Amino acid sequence: MAGASSRPITTTIGYGTLYYAYAVLLRPMAATLGVSATAVTGALTASVLAGASMAIPVGRWLDHHGGRALMTTGSITATVLLIAWSQVQTVGQLYAVMIGIGVTGAMVLYEPAFAVIVTWFTPERRATALLAVTIVAGFGSTIFIPLTSFLDAHLGWRGTLLILAAIYGVVTVPLHALTIRKPPAPSAELSAPPERQDIMQRASVARAAIA
Repeated sequence: MAGASSRPITTTIGYGTLYYAYAVLLRPMAATLGVSATAVTGALTASVLAGASMAIPVGRWLDHHGGRALMTTGSITATVLLIAWSQVQTVGQLYAVMIGIGVTGAMVLYEPAFAVIVTWFTPERRATALLAVTIVAGFGSTIFIPLTSFLDAHLGWRGTLLILAAIYGVVTVPLHALTIRKPPAPSAELSAPPERQDIMQRASVARAAIA
């Protein structure tokens, strides 16, 4: 069950670097790019909307192929996008990068993490595992907001994003690539996973709880 047990770690780091860091870096980015904080905030909104638009295709992929390839590809792409984020020179580039991060976020955050869990755990343990991921990932803000503030004070927002990219890539890429396996074969002890709609509903509730 290593694949399922690593999900709290990767989800926590994912939210910390791809989502919570943005609030800390918003004003420094606005100052560097010479735009208003409102304009920079709009890029995060675009990112969230892009992620929401991926719910159906991500769900279909998970139904047919499982989470390993999807989450590994997503974590590699997200690492590259964090590096690209550190190099943006215009607000247009920022929007493009954040839309990409929104798309990759749908590939690595709650939805696929929940899908991996429900294929590995028995119905009796499933609810506990889902709750554990939700609660632990909620600490992303507690860990990464002060960490991002510290790094920004010493390295600036561009240097901060390079460090966050390194943390994200070094931890999540190998965990997604090496610990997520194919779902166990059906047996009398394992019932069919919940419908995809139920997984997405759980993910939506979780997102609202930590927002």
